Amino acid sequence: NLAKALECFEAYNRLEKELHEAYPQNVEFKNILAVSYQCLGVTHSSLGNLAKALEFFEEYNRLAKELYGAYPQNVSFK
Repeated sequence: NLAKALECFEAYNRLEKELHEAYPQNVEFKNILAVSYQCLGVTHSSLGNLAKALEFFEEYNRLAKELYGAYPQNVSFK
């Protein structure tokens, strides 16, 4: 059920944004926020909303690059 998945991922993303904004020094919150953007991108892509999916994939990519740039020794950020 893609509509329900989208609803859940949107809620997940809102919570992760709040956590990251409240604790920007917490790397795990930033990583999970990036993952939430990836989930939204996949879901929108599956729904055929390609322009919206691209927005979320671009945001995921931006955060992933920031994480890898700041922590290149962390193999999970590669």
